[in-house]
Amino acid sequence: LRDACRRFAIDTDHVYLSGHGTGGEVAWDLGLSHPDLWAGVIPISAKADRYCRFYRENASQLPVYMVLGELDAGKLSDSSPVLDWMIARQYNVSVSEFFGRCEDHFSDEILNLFDWMPRHRREFFPREIAVETMRPWDNFFWWVEVEGLTERSILPPDVWPAPRGVRPMSVEAEVRANGTISVRTGADQVTLWLAPELVSFSSPVSISVNGRRNRRDDD
Repeated sequence: LRDACRRFAIDTDHVYLSGHGTGGEVAWDLGLSHPDLWAGVIPISAKADRYCRFYRENASQLPVYMVLGELDAGKLSDSSPVLDWMIARQYNVSVSEFFGRCEDHFSDEILNLFDWMPRHRREFFPREIAVETMRPWDNFFWWVEVEGLTERSILPPDVWPAPRGVRPMSVEAEVRANGTISVRTGADQVTLWLAPELVSFSSPVSISVNGRRNRRDDD
């Protein structure tokens, strides 16, 4: 993505991630683990598996358009724990299922996809963030960066299925109306990357991490 942005004039608030088959499962994973990078994710003939079940809350601000066939090896039923959870919480999720079709490229859905994409734009400065992480490199979300996940939260890709007791670590952050920033997480270190779209740099900023307040009055 960084390389493409260096080579071409790209509106980074309108970048959409897609893939087919195994590539679609990668799109699911990259989309949910880095939701701040994309305006939407389009998995085709792919199931939401593995980390997706732990990262499903990360789709609260990530539109998803899933395309698959009715006979495609049960991928819809395999994805239902993630999809049902998102839909029940009114996340922005669309599912296009082609009856009587198995794994396919679904070129007949392309016009609908191109109609859907411009309707969704990445919100780069959300005032509320609530995400889950289980990999040390999934540690940057919009304007919050964390380091040092708790041991019980780390799940390397080569350790699967997930051992009993492993739970994702939550990262919650909010910019309140009075300019106060509240962060809650189990990480050892928190870095905030602030901008005028979030806080006024002409006023004191009060930051609270896990209930401990640190007020900065520096210029």
